[in-house]
Amino acid sequence: MERNKKLMALAQEAIGIINEVFENEAKEKKENLMSVTCNEYGDTIIFTSNDGQVIEYSLSEIWYIFKDNLKGFEVFSKEKYNNIYSKLLGVQEQTKRL
Repeated sequence: MERNKKLMALAQEAIGIINEVFENEAKEKKENLMSVTCNEYGDTIIFTSNDGQVIEYSLSEIWYIFKDNLKGFEVFSKEKYNNIYSKLLGVQEQTKRL
């Protein structure tokens, strides 16, 4: 049970970090790119785009949003959001230690 609580806490942290990027981009482009949630266990982050496309990432591999060339994810630039990248990498490392 303790592991589940830790996973959920890490998932909520990752969602907050990811939303920093989306909020910044929404200010610049005046649109909301997608919503971010997690599954009931906290081990999967779920992205839902405005057009209804759903993309899931394992919390233990969340930093791949900076590597994958998926529609809507082009906002995740390591150069522009290096601090966000570092934070998500930290969440990913914590998840792997559970």
